[in-house]
Amino acid sequence: GATLIAALLAQHRFADALAEARELVAHHPDEPVYRAILGEAALEAGDGATPRTMFTPVRGQRGALALAPRGGRRLE
Repeated sequence: GATLIAALLAQHRFADALAEARELVAHHPDEPVYRAILGEAALEAGDGATPRTMFTPVRGQRGALALAPRGGRRLE
């Protein structure tokens, strides 16, 4: 799940991380942290549209510890 995606991102295996993140969100579409993880993986993989659609619904929850760094990276 999320740990595997984090490891793939750390290894710069962005396409693999993106595929895993899409699978995670497919199984848990309403989990804000997973949507943010997918947005982060998509951002790293060069997908410009997915991060916007993943981060927009969680914008009001930016203060959440798991969401804040990912939202900040998107704004970067």
